[in-house]
Amino acid sequence: MKLVLVVTDIGGPTSLHSLLSELPTDFSLPIVVLHTVEKALMESSLAALEKTLPFKVALLEGRTLIDPGTVYFCKEELVYHPIIRDSRNALVGVDGHNSHTTVGKSIDGISAAYKSELATVFLSGKGYASDLTASCTRLDQSGCAVFVLNRKETVVFDMGRRVLKNVARAKELSARQIAQELVAFSAQRAEQRVTEHT
Repeated sequence: MKLVLVVTDIGGPTSLHSLLSELPTDFSLPIVVLHTVEKALMESSLAALEKTLPFKVALLEGRTLIDPGTVYFCKEELVYHPIIRDSRNALVGVDGHNSHTTVGKSIDGISAAYKSELATVFLSGKGYASDLTASCTRLDQSGCAVFVLNRKETVVFDMGRRVLKNVARAKELSARQIAQELVAFSAQRAEQRVTEHT
């Protein structure tokens, strides 16, 4: 596992805080947050997370190297594509022209590049039906792990319901259970790195 992709919209800041607060301080995978919330709410969420959680929090600019243990917020108007830069993973954001499709296009590009080395987490929100349904098909084909925050802990469960319906291996879990799964993936990645260097 190389990357955690978190998708959210309405109710996202609360759900995101719930998930991140369950992760250990030494969590080593980068986390990329795709959202459709307006800029002011995203910036206030980013500032709140910086003050309340031990993770480094950053805004993904046009071209950003992805560091372990950092939470990256995407800009809602950009579509992100993974690239390799200086032998390191990076994300490049290009103008998506329509914030209703940027999340879906970013999911498509990131899942196609990372495949089984990606864990995708859907938190709270409505999601946009046609855009999200198409992305679910691509997630299913990619072989990545897919988790949905359970309906008891979610402000708006429409997006989660759609993902569970369209992604065969998607699991509906609590924030604590999702964090445990991500920690297990992180440990597997650490073991792989040790094996690669010996």
